[in-house]
Formats: sequence, structure tokens, C-alpha cells
Amino acid sequence: MAGRKPAAKEEQETQPQAQQKMINTSAPMPWWGKVILGAAGVYLISTKTPILEILNLFFYVVMIPIGLMVSIGLISTGSLQAFSQNWGNMMNDVKSKIETRAQEIVSDSENKKAA
Repeated sequence: MAGRKPAAKEEQETQPQAQQKMINTSAPMPWWGKVILGAAGVYLISTKTPILEILNLFFYVVMIPIGLMVSIGLISTGSLQAFSQNWGNMMNDVKSKIETRAQEIVSDSENKKAA
């Protein structure tokens, strides 16, 4: 068993060397090869795939739910804003009425004491 471990280490050391040899020996693709490969890809995608169906599916799967969420968000934001503004206005009205009534009560009691 002790003899097997060095053999495994040797295999691990030789694998990266073999991979590096493969990487180093491969030549990069020339520019004209990239252009031809890209043009062939565009041609195949545009002629052999159903672009309009894919766009239609994207619209139904992505855009409709996003539009629905935006609409619900606008409804909730508008409702919250209307409720908070009306509530604030109502609280200010009640506060002013209470203050005026309190001043009337205080002035009436001062007038009674003076008389």
C-alpha cells in the first residue's frame, strides 16, 4: 500500500504536464476563422430557430409578470399615499379644533373669575 501512493502522485504530476502540452501545442484560431464561425452561427440562429416564438415566450414569461407587479405596486403606493395624506389632514383639523375649543374654555373660565 505504501508503494501505491507515490504512483498516484506521479500520475497526478503527469496529468497537468500533458494538459499543458495540449494547450501549448494548439494554435489560436485566426481572425477569419472567427468571422466565418460567427457568421455561420448568426445564419443558423436566424434561419433555423423560431425567433418570434422565443420573443413571444419571453414577453409572456418575463414582461407580463413584471408589468403586473409594477401595476400592483402603483396601486398600493397610491392608496397608501392617499390614506396617509387624508389621515394627516384629519389629524391636523382635529388638533386645531381641540386647541380652539380649549382656548375658548380657558378664556371663559378666566372671564368668570374676573367677574
